[in-house]
Amino acid sequence: MPIVDNKVLIKNNTKMNAEYYLLEFDEPTIASSVIPGQFVNINVNAPGCLLRRPFSVFDVKGDTVQILYKAVGKGTTYLMTLPKGSEIDVLGPLGSGYAMPRSDEHVVLLGGGTGIASLHFLYRKMLQAGIKDIIFGVGFATKKLHVTLVEQNVGERLRIYTDDGSLGEKGFVTDLLMKCKGKVPLNKIAVFACGPHAMIAALPDKLNGIKREHVQVSLEERMACGLGACLGCMVETVSTQKTVCKDGPVFRLDELRIT
Repeated sequence: MPIVDNKVLIKNNTKMNAEYYLLEFDEPTIASSVIPGQFVNINVNAPGCLLRRPFSVFDVKGDTVQILYKAVGKGTTYLMTLPKGSEIDVLGPLGSGYAMPRSDEHVVLLGGGTGIASLHFLYRKMLQAGIKDIIFGVGFATKKLHVTLVEQNVGERLRIYTDDGSLGEKGFVTDLLMKCKGKVPLNKIAVFACGPHAMIAALPDKLNGIKREHVQVSLEERMACGLGACLGCMVETVSTQKTVCKDGPVFRLDELRIT
C-alpha cells in the first residue's frame, strides 16, 4: 500500500459545532487506498509545533479526504483557523485498519467524541459491502457537541448518548451493549469501538458476555513519526509492547492488556 507525503490545499475547513471541524482536501492516492481505521499525519505548520498531528479519516468522496477533528491543543487550534486554499503537508495512509465483519454478524459501532470518525468511514464501507445489520452508537459530553453530519448519514441506525442527558439517552455509549443481550447470539455480535482512554478501559466490563476476540478497538494515542520508528506510542499487549501508529491503531481487544 503506497504511503504518500504531499503538500495539499485545504478544500474546506467547516465548523460543525462548538468544538468540531470538518477538514477536506484532495489527495487521490490516499483517497483510493485508505481503509477504515487508518489515519493521516498532518503538519499544520503552526508556529512552535514541530510534530505532525494524527487524524482518522472520516470519509472519502472521490479524490476528497474528509477529516473530523476537535480543537484541543495548539496544533488543532491553529488548524481550525486556516481558510480554504491554505497549504498543509499530509503523510498517509498510515497504520492498520479494521477487519471487516462477516456478512452474518450483527455489528455494533461505539464511537466516543472524535472516535466517531474512523467508525463513520467503516460504516460507509460496510454498507457498500452489503452489510446492513448495523447499530451505530455515538457518545458526546453534551448536546452542543453532537455532530449532526453523522446523524444525516446514518439515520435510523444511530443511537445517541450524552453524559448529561441533553440529547438521546443519558449515559455512556458503551451502555448500548447492554441492549444487545438476548437479541442475537453473542457469537454473532461484532463490536468496533474508538474513543478516549477511559472509554476503552471501561469496555471489558460492558461486554455483557461478548467475547473480547469479537471486539476491535482503535486506540487514540499521541504520535510523533507515525511510522513506528520513534517508539513514542507504545502499548502493552499480551505478548509484547507494540506501536499504536504502525501495529495499530486497531487491535483486537483480546490482544491488549486491559483490566
